[in-house]
Amino acid sequence: MQFNSRVIFLFIALILTLSGTLVGAVPQLTITQPPAFRQFWSYMYGTATGIAFDDYWIAPLLYVPGLGWYSKPYDGDYGTYARVIPVYEGWKQVGDWETEMQTGGIDDLATIVVAYLIPKTSYPACYPFVSGAQNIPASLEAAAVASDRAMTTGQRKISWSGMDWFVKTSLRNADSYDRVGPGRNYFYDSNDNVWVDTSGKLHLKIVNINNKWTCAEISSALRMGYGTYRFYIDSRLDNLDKYATLGLFTWSDFASVAGNREIDLEFTTWGDNSILPNNAQYVVQPYGVSGNMFRYTMDSTAPSIQSFLWEPSRIAFSSRNELGPLISNWDYTKLSGIPVTKDERVHLNLWLNNSSGTVPGPSSGQPVEIVISKFEFIPWQDPARPVVAISGQAASDSLARTASDNFRFKLFGKVASKDCNGFILNDGSATPLNVLDSGHTFSVGDKLTVEGTLSPTTPKLLDTSSGRITPVN
Repeated sequence: MQFNSRVIFLFIALILTLSGTLVGAVPQLTITQPPAFRQFWSYMYGTATGIAFDDYWIAPLLYVPGLGWYSKPYDGDYGTYARVIPVYEGWKQVGDWETEMQTGGIDDLATIVVAYLIPKTSYPACYPFVSGAQNIPASLEAAAVASDRAMTTGQRKISWSGMDWFVKTSLRNADSYDRVGPGRNYFYDSNDNVWVDTSGKLHLKIVNINNKWTCAEISSALRMGYGTYRFYIDSRLDNLDKYATLGLFTWSDFASVAGNREIDLEFTTWGDNSILPNNAQYVVQPYGVSGNMFRYTMDSTAPSIQSFLWEPSRIAFSSRNELGPLISNWDYTKLSGIPVTKDERVHLNLWLNNSSGTVPGPSSGQPVEIVISKFEFIPWQDPARPVVAISGQAASDSLARTASDNFRFKLFGKVASKDCNGFILNDGSATPLNVLDSGHTFSVGDKLTVEGTLSPTTPKLLDTSSGRITPVN
């Protein structure tokens, strides 16, 4: 019996496809639909490609701000392999998967979900049970051959200082709530706690709602990295209620390093007026390490500018009158303590440091409010890679005309969209050849550094809010 070689080839290709084994294929995992915010029994859906499906598990986790990371599914529907799901669990086609994510507690207030593709041979050693952890186990990240992350849908967002910000909450409504960190507080995303006025100023407020003192926090949708973080504060900071704390800081939800890449500007007496006149502090977390905190006196100046410059070799804090005079400053140069930028975001919060005490509210019994006129971020300029063009100014014409096809650039920008081959910036105007920090999975809206080739056919590389272009060599 003779067989047509083309038929045999197609038959083998079909078998390989159905088994998930593709010669030279790269394992990929994608979350196609994250669960919905404030909705119990909400599912997460995704796809996996480039693998032998029977040889892998998917490990999903969710993140609740102020509580931490939690393994899902929790109920062990999959026997001894609880907290992981089969790849071919979906019903649409081979490689689809799905899992129920929000099953109890305040799971429905999760803001981020992640999924890791791990070989069955690595489970369960690489994947300890995660319940309220402040970071994802390094063993899981190391074992994963692919991963993806997504924000849950339906969170409240505000637009302020030209950026989108997520508003934190631990309350669904008047009858359903929980306390979360910092301080084990009630946070609420109501217009009474967080709003932007007609002048474009941000208001953060601790206010009593339905007999509960509720606090305020927002976090940037973008990740920014090295640079200057500058906060313009309209309110006085020397007369905060002794139980109130204002925090302006970076924070990584994913960091497996101490301190969660947290750099703090904090204004508080921690409920103890005996520590006056020092009512403010600069901190590089963890604060308990000697030399990581500098306390100082913030005077009655209003408005003021509170800022820090974050570079690979130092963090320079400063507080000054908006009209110029310096109030305080501190340079942190301990190289071993400076966090490496990766996946942190900017947070601003106003919270109670006595929420579990006998007076679980402001000492005055009155609401506490802080007004912040704007936030600025200025990307750090590496002296070894001088700027050749600022987006929106010179990138479109003269630079493109003088560039050859071999002109290499390094680009700091915001992800507008992504596909299976990489990331596209500005609706396809620039395709990065290589994403630096390749072990990290980025999401739309993240800021990152990429490198590529500049030519006359790529006239627009970045929009006015995205960043800069620098040569690689």
